Amino acid sequence: MPRLSELAGPASYVLVGLFMIFLWERLGVVATVLVASVGELRFLERYSWGRSVLVGVLISLTTWVLFQFVLGVPLPAGIFSWLLVR
Repeated sequence: MPRLSELAGPASYVLVGLFMIFLWERLGVVATVLVASVGELRFLERYSWGRSVLVGVLISLTTWVLFQFVLGVPLPAGIFSWLLVR
């Protein structure tokens, strides 16, 4: 049986996932993935702020481009609805 301290890491990732589900439609995919990935990389993986932001931007934009243009699946634009192509 795992100790409570051993479950803290996996539980943190579950909370990030729940956070993303809650904000997916409200903020939009790009903003939600950006905030979640930067937070996860900075606070859970202990990356520097610069690296966290750089990787977070790359992950969020790659996700959007992949779904929007490659797969043809529009994702919620949220706060970027004025900017993103639908």
